[in-house]
Amino acid sequence: MPPNGKYILLFLIMVAAMILLPGLLMPYNMDDAGQAQQGLYIQDMLHGGNFFLPMEHGTIFASKPPMYNWLALPFCSLFGLNEITIKIPTFFMSIGMVIVVFLFAYRIYKSRFVASISVLLLLTSYGFIRGAGIARPDMLLSLSVLAALYFFYVYYSQEPGKKQGRTLSGAYLSLAIGTLTKGPVNLVLVFAPLIIFIILDRNGKTVREAMSGFFSSAHVKGWLLFFFLVLLWFIPAVLYGKWPFVHIVFIREMFFRVVDPSQMAGRTQPAWYFLPYFIGWFMPWTIFLAGVYFTRKKIYETFTGSEKGIRLLFITLISTLIFFSIPKGKRCDYIILMYPCGAMLVAGLFGFLRANAGNLGAVNGKIAFLFRIAIALMFITGLLMILIYSTGIFDSAMVKFVTRRLRDTAEGNPHEHAMLLKNSLFMLFIGIITLLSALTALALQIRKRHASLVAVILLCFACLNMAYATWILPFFETKLSIKPFCDEIQKTVKTEGPLYFAFVNSNELFFRLGKNVPNTRIKEITRAAGEKGRVYAIMPKDKEKELEQTCKDATFRVISTSAVKKNGDYQVLVAISRKDRDETD
Repeated sequence: MPPNGKYILLFLIMVAAMILLPGLLMPYNMDDAGQAQQGLYIQDMLHGGNFFLPMEHGTIFASKPPMYNWLALPFCSLFGLNEITIKIPTFFMSIGMVIVVFLFAYRIYKSRFVASISVLLLLTSYGFIRGAGIARPDMLLSLSVLAALYFFYVYYSQEPGKKQGRTLSGAYLSLAIGTLTKGPVNLVLVFAPLIIFIILDRNGKTVREAMSGFFSSAHVKGWLLFFFLVLLWFIPAVLYGKWPFVHIVFIREMFFRVVDPSQMAGRTQPAWYFLPYFIGWFMPWTIFLAGVYFTRKKIYETFTGSEKGIRLLFITLISTLIFFSIPKGKRCDYIILMYPCGAMLVAGLFGFLRANAGNLGAVNGKIAFLFRIAIALMFITGLLMILIYSTGIFDSAMVKFVTRRLRDTAEGNPHEHAMLLKNSLFMLFIGIITLLSALTALALQIRKRHASLVAVILLCFACLNMAYATWILPFFETKLSIKPFCDEIQKTVKTEGPLYFAFVNSNELFFRLGKNVPNTRIKEITRAAGEKGRVYAIMPKDKEKELEQTCKDATFRVISTSAVKKNGDYQVLVAISRKDRDETD
């Protein structure tokens, strides 16, 4: 920890909380990225399910270890299971990422300024802000990998002694947490860059001599700690789940995920899928990664001893991209680990510019050109926002967008129209700020005040990413949510009769209705209708006729309809109630 580092870190944590807290509180579409699935696992634990191996719909074992669910369980027990409480672990893991990035960057550069800028760059990256508001284990996995790499880096840069043993214990503890979060993928993400780093840094030793350190007594103790913690979960999970658990977790998730794309229906993507996501979601800092490469030798000279750490960050960034690009099944949230690595690399460049009083001539103007690209990006973004508002494109386009996706929303609805107009005014406000920031940045570059220039770009993209990730995007995602549909069903059903599901694959529907149950065949629904007189069923609209044909002696009425997402397409769900025999049509 640097001098006065605790106070700096505390301030950065407060800044991070202000930026990330809206993402925790905003009501995202809970079916986005499988968030509701985590809710079903927690629901299973809360209602007497297995603590080591929770189930989805009462029949499907969780495909990942339950560390994320364990962390969310206390919050859901105390405050109820809802779309906020299941995201609390991600929020705290994001704060943990801020702490590790600060410590890691200081260890590499020995500069409080660079460590602080690393955190600010991370907090102004859309990919990180978005990941901090999603109830999935990817943030926890990324934190465990980064923490393990940090501890290993500290271990190899420390003098031999007792502190080395404690540092190595921290590394293997992080490895165990990562493995209990998403399985052995954690080991690959840590040891692939670490082994490459050790081989490149062997200082004349043979590869065997360089790798021999992994067989020391300290590493053996670390592995014993790792296996002890992992087996505390694995053995009960195998005893309870037996062959189905082994098939789902090991064969399907680790083998077929790579070689058989059909196992990843709806998530099969090309090998280059993650590259545009990283470039776009790390803007504008992606632009400056090239500058880090151009000036790496001068950065080494400015920050003595930083060469090894910078090399490890580059290796980790590239190996993470390559590793996740190999399997056919992909989600854009997998590459969260790349954002802190990129943030620390770009922060080193800005630290070099500050140390050299912003003398861009030292790098032949290449960095100045990158700044111009960032300013142009700001200017174009701000101008587009203003044009979209002033020409009415936003208002009319969004009305069509919403009414096309939600088939039961009447076009021209006054309330809907007012909400969209309010959003367009917000876009105008952000657009004006962005355009003014671009003009200010241009003036600062002309005057060669590059420290102030970096500050303006940071503030501008902090506002843009926060506005998009925590306000604009959630607004449109909630328009695609089936929460209103679920609220209407709950009001109607109450305690009048049982609720069944048929051909429904929306986890959000089960989550919001508090049902972690399997789908029921239509014949069983009609049989229950004959026995109980009144039942409720939720099914796709195209199955309504099948229900009527199966149960010819009963009358059914439609309660409510809603459009939900199914593998990228939309289907209409109908909640159907059987009328009592004495009711008329």
